[in-house]
Amino acid sequence: MTQTQRLNVRKTIFLGSVLIAFFVYTYFIRDPRLRTVPPIVGSTMGTSYQVKIANSRMTKNQLRELSSAIKTLLANLNRQMSTYMTDSQISSFNKSQSTNPFFTEVAFGEVSSYAIELAKDTGGAFDPTLGPLIQRWGFGHTRPETTAPTSVEIVELLQRCGYTNLIMVSDRKIQKRIPDLELNLSAVAKGYAVDALTFFLTHKGLRHVYVEIGGETRVRGLNQDGEPWRIGLDYPDAELAPGESLAAILSLTNMAVATSGDYRNQYVDENGSTRNHILDPRTGSPITNRVASATVIAPRCMIADGTATALMVMGPVAGIEWAENQEELEAFLLVRDETGTLEVFQTSGFKRFATEIFVAETQAASP
Repeated sequence: MTQTQRLNVRKTIFLGSVLIAFFVYTYFIRDPRLRTVPPIVGSTMGTSYQVKIANSRMTKNQLRELSSAIKTLLANLNRQMSTYMTDSQISSFNKSQSTNPFFTEVAFGEVSSYAIELAKDTGGAFDPTLGPLIQRWGFGHTRPETTAPTSVEIVELLQRCGYTNLIMVSDRKIQKRIPDLELNLSAVAKGYAVDALTFFLTHKGLRHVYVEIGGETRVRGLNQDGEPWRIGLDYPDAELAPGESLAAILSLTNMAVATSGDYRNQYVDENGSTRNHILDPRTGSPITNRVASATVIAPRCMIADGTATALMVMGPVAGIEWAENQEELEAFLLVRDETGTLEVFQTSGFKRFATEIFVAETQAASP
């Protein structure tokens, strides 16, 4: 081999090495693994959602793919249970006058089944069939009402409601006893979606996650600092923005928490009375028991979500007594006295999850 040939071979090897190094460099620079995964946020079910992933490394492409998959999952749940979508499955059920069995998709069936179970367990304090009343009181998907229904209207609307008029034929079939019956699963659907997202992320191998939709939250594992997730409970005041003032701070891992309150979704009617969206199924009217908020900690967010609504209706004495008898469930109720001062009612085990409670504990345990 001549000297010129040897030089050409060396140049070829050198150029090949440079090209390989360039491709390796550009591959990793193009999509390096993120040191900290930014929150995945978006809108769903008429509110916002947020997903935090801790102690995990992923590329930007993987993050984009995960974000897209989350949107698809939530869109599918919305398509099944959103009363705001005229072509959703629940809207089809509500519009139908048939009393024959109605075939549901999996999520719709599971949420309906739990809603009926919770209604029975709470003696009707929770009821998923209040659609006509919710609409008439101005908390539905059409333009809000500003005139309260008359007592005659309420009686007539109550005749179109009642969880006993809904039959769970099988896991995938529900049936009306009366043609005008309508379902509204807003008190449990967000919690179910949180559970579904958490399961999805866990199935993807992500062990440390925080999933929140409209304030309903479930966490697994630990946060980025290797500690239990810290979750603030809002002070129940309509004039305060979310997170502006806290009533308590929770420390959770592998649990879910949901809060229902009378202060976020309300309006003043023509008589100057404040109406909130929590309806008592037994009266057909907004609750008047002075419960400002009910927070529930449970293993699943759907349970916490629905139970929080039921406790708002049951009130502090009956609600806490009922909650004490439920396995793996803790509750924290804030109740206004005659002067508007908040009183705390909580189950005996709630404090083990609360790192701080900022409201005076005038009722620190079950009454």
